[in-house]
Amino acid sequence: MNAPFQFHYCILSAMTFFPCLGALLLMTLPRGAFRAARWVAFGASLAPAMLAARMLIGFDAVGGGFQFVTKIPWIPSISVDYHVGV
Repeated sequence: MNAPFQFHYCILSAMTFFPCLGALLLMTLPRGAFRAARWVAFGASLAPAMLAARMLIGFDAVGGGFQFVTKIPWIPSISVDYHVGV
């Protein structure tokens, strides 16, 4: 039985890929759209910073082991997983 979705399972992935999505969005902007580019870059930087603050609040420094862990099978035929954690 699957556990209910909890946001802290994907927080590290979101922190990793928000800047990548921001970069892709920046590439779609027309040349000379400096103001829009600044706002996109700001948003792509602010999102991971806020997620990091959320992680800091939820981090259990006393408990041992990894926290905020995401483990997803990527290429099951050769046992490759996407696995991140703090």
